[in-house]
Amino acid sequence: MLEGVRSYHVRTQAAVAFAPSQPLQIIDVELRDPRPDEVLVRLQATGICHSDIAALDGYNKLGSFPIVLGHEGAGIIERIGTSVTSVAPGDPVVVSPIPQCGGCSECLSGRSNLCLDMYRGFSGDGSPFSTMRRPIGRFMHAGTFARHSVILESGVSKIRGDAPLDRA
Repeated sequence: MLEGVRSYHVRTQAAVAFAPSQPLQIIDVELRDPRPDEVLVRLQATGICHSDIAALDGYNKLGSFPIVLGHEGAGIIERIGTSVTSVAPGDPVVVSPIPQCGGCSECLSGRSNLCLDMYRGFSGDGSPFSTMRRPIGRFMHAGTFARHSVILESGVSKIRGDAPLDRA
């Protein structure tokens, strides 16, 4: 694949915020394939919190419009990137808005809550979502207001297979 050219292989639905203080719109979107350090998750449950509401209202500037909100969720891994080792297709996972790679300077110093992976998601760069070949951002690495999302491996944690996903 050429650098900068996206490959879209999954069509899904997402609740997209197109502008501040406007209702979310449920639309069909495309997802690019996971990069080497990412996974494709089929979401089964998502949460909503004040951060999502503040972003929708335009107060929280951790993303730009249009954007797929949601940063808490649980689902099943469907695909993994070539360097992913902690999860496999079929694994149940929870999504974290604060990735913890375990290898950056912050993680190695005991400050994993400041993992350098976290800042990659705030820029909006690398979002897997698009519609009609126009990018759509994802909130805090996750974009869990969707049926599927592509998320950093460090942003998901495998959970027990018998854990109910709607409560995980």
